[in-house]
Amino acid sequence: MKQYWANEELETVWQVLPNEEPLIRNKRGVTRLGYAVFLKWFQHEGRFPSNHAEVPLAIVAHIASQVDVETEIWSEYPWQGRSSERNRSSIRSFCGFREATLDDGEKLENWLVQKVLIREQMPERIQESAFDYCRQRSIEPPGPERLKRIIANAINRQEILFCERIFKCLSPAAVEGLEVLLQASDESETTWTIWQNLKTEPGKAGLESIKETAFRLNLARKIGLPLDIFKNVQPQILEKYAKQVAVEEPHELRRHAKPLKITLLAIFLYRRVEELTDHLVDLLVETVHKMSKNAETKLETSLGEALQKAPQKIAKLYLMAKAAVTTPEGVVSEVIYPAAPEKWLMALIQEVESRGSGYRGKV
Repeated sequence: MKQYWANEELETVWQVLPNEEPLIRNKRGVTRLGYAVFLKWFQHEGRFPSNHAEVPLAIVAHIASQVDVETEIWSEYPWQGRSSERNRSSIRSFCGFREATLDDGEKLENWLVQKVLIREQMPERIQESAFDYCRQRSIEPPGPERLKRIIANAINRQEILFCERIFKCLSPAAVEGLEVLLQASDESETTWTIWQNLKTEPGKAGLESIKETAFRLNLARKIGLPLDIFKNVQPQILEKYAKQVAVEEPHELRRHAKPLKITLLAIFLYRRVEELTDHLVDLLVETVHKMSKNAETKLETSLGEALQKAPQKIAKLYLMAKAAVTTPEGVVSEVIYPAAPEKWLMALIQEVESRGSGYRGKV
């Protein structure tokens, strides 16, 4: 429920209508205000508010002005008791709703498993979906605690179904390969495992980092996960399990039921192959760039040394540099050529280029 409501919205959504006035006519004080607020809230949300603070004061004030009651007494309205229950029953009846039964709760749980949890993982959105389900069927949603249990049961069931489906998609060899990732070389719980090795990030760009990353990538690919195993799985679902497996240690993963353990490892490996591929590309690009820079430095040093071996070249270059600095706005033919003739410059260029395939070619 948003907190800010424009006047036009208040008058449209939260206006007490003529056919609703008889319901509150014989009520007084805080009961009159509470009934009116509950009625309009139920019509808008399909449920009753869970506490006073859930209802924005702008809504309470707008309704209070219509029923001639002070806004301040809203906090005094009793949430429990016979009077409150009678009011709720009256509002449900007026709106054509009924209370949720045990059977309604089971149907809601099944619906969440089949329709919602296959695409949604955010608790707030799951709860809102449950509210929508009940509103569309003219059912008052179960109470907060019961609704939490229904959602928790649905999440647990969906996880079991999801993990069993992924487990069945894997070959025995792939399952065995995933379990090997968690095997320790001795009985110590802290022993380094292949799984931990795969999690290690690459070092600085260089041949060793490339070799290590390529080794890890090949190791991950050898497990043999089907390429389309998570093709129809929502990214939010993968993200949920990826976050879980990222923080768990090998001994914690070993304790899970086999379908959950294998699913966690499969999701980790699936995403890790993508990450290692990206890392390998980055390392290759950065390494080649470093090689190019080193080659440029080496070539420039060798060119400098070659020039220094010929004093007359250094003298000519000195005169060129001084002429250019002294007369920066001058024309090349008038400033540079007197210090170093064009033919001499062409000879210098040819001499440098004749040493190989050119600057870029040498690099």
